Amino acid sequence: MFVTRWRMTKGYAAATVLHLLLNGPTLALADVPTFTARDSSTYFEASPNLPEVEANDVSIVDADGISVTFGSNWSKKIRDAIDANCDDAKSSQCRDEVKEVLGVGSAKWGLQSRMLPLLFIAAGVALAGIITELIILSKEEVVELDPVHLKIPQDQNEEMSDWDLSGGTVNVKPTEGDAYEVELHSDPAPKPPA
Repeated sequence: MFVTRWRMTKGYAAATVLHLLLNGPTLALADVPTFTARDSSTYFEASPNLPEVEANDVSIVDADGISVTFGSNWSKKIRDAIDANCDDAKSSQCRDEVKEVLGVGSAKWGLQSRMLPLLFIAAGVALAGIITELIILSKEEVVELDPVHLKIPQDQNEEMSDWDLSGGTVNVKPTEGDAYEVELHSDPAPKPPA
């Protein structure tokens, strides 16, 4: 059984929903939003205070940023996908395999579908896309983590709450190199597997 735990301590998710509901349609002609990645240590670090997570589950916590902790089986699948497919992190095979394991994209049951009930659809889809890109950009650190855990700092979480996501894409700017476009998939979330 898949269960997502969510704790809102500062109400940022509700503010994101309200902002997008009130301002989304008026920003239709805005530029594509850009997530500027920081050093991977900003997002991925060993933490002694991680929540206990079932092997095939994920914990998503909104407390001074967004923290995501994957269960042991899910973490192993992430590491295996990176090891097998991501010698070239820019390859479509790497991206496709990591998205598949994470459950990010149209009609996938996984990270994205678990975020959708918790956040406005666009915000959940964008966050799932950003998490996918951070995992790929930081693949060397991710393969060393057990469990896989990341935290997006509160200032970047707040920045994302102001994004116009009506275009269905965001740009990701790695610490080195040019920004690239990430397509967001916001089809309805599938039902969990039986």
